[in-house]
Amino acid sequence: TPSILKSPRTRLEDLTHSMEALHRREPITFENITSRKDGSEFWGEISIFPVIDVTGNQTHWVAILRDITERHVIEDRLRQSQRM
Repeated sequence: TPSILKSPRTRLEDLTHSMEALHRREPITFENITSRKDGSEFWGEISIFPVIDVTGNQTHWVAILRDITERHVIEDRLRQSQRM
């Protein structure tokens, strides 16, 4: 379920938006702070899309979670350097 993507710092509006898309059987991609099994947090880019069979029935979801922490660190450094 998408709830495995939730961490204490997950923004409620992101989780709500993703759940709404899933209920509509629409693909969605979003960024979120998520937790590893050990509880440590990281920035993830999550892409979730439905798999539909030949009769038009949704059979399951496929999710891809990509660690984008390094990208966020670089973006933060760039923003800070532009303020100087």
